[in-house]
Amino acid sequence: MARFRQTVLFAVRETSDALLSPHIVRHRRVELEQQLEALVQYLEPADQYVAKRSVTLRQPRAEFRSSRSKLH
Repeated sequence: MARFRQTVLFAVRETSDALLSPHIVRHRRVELEQQLEALVQYLEPADQYVAKRSVTLRQPRAEFRSSRSKLH
C-alpha cells in the first residue's frame, strides 16, 4: 500500500504540474482537474491504511506482552 501511495503522490504532482502550464486548452484543464480530484480520493484511504499500519507495527504483539509480564 505504501508503494501505491507513492505512485498516487507522483501522479498528483505530475497532474498539478500540468495544470500550471499557461498553454493548456480549457477542455484538457477540466480533465486534469477531475483527474486530480480522483487521485486525492485514492490518496486518503491509502494515507489511513499506512498510518494504521505504522501504529500497529509499533505496538508489541499480544503474545510478547503477556510473556514479558511473566519474567518479572
